[in-house]
Amino acid sequence: MHASARLNLLVYNTKHGYKRSLTWLQRVKIMQRLLKGDFGMDVQFALAPQFDLNDELDIPEAVAKNYWRAARLREWGWEQIMNGRCEAFPPTELIL
Repeated sequence: MHASARLNLLVYNTKHGYKRSLTWLQRVKIMQRLLKGDFGMDVQFALAPQFDLNDELDIPEAVAKNYWRAARLREWGWEQIMNGRCEAFPPTELIL
């Protein structure tokens, strides 16, 4: 519910500033483009599936590294959504 409200607000933010109103069809099309990544990768990272690591198992280093990278990217994506910004790419240090 919270994500839907934030995405709905992002839809009104255009390159010419905030629009006052959009038809439902326009909003749906823009939200689909947000989810597809047309405006940036932030929404895709924020809404990516989440997994938890099982601390009882011996997790390979590569798997743990990928997990923590995904967690950082998800956090970055949510930060962009909560601040009402669309960012094309995350900072390089989050990807490495």
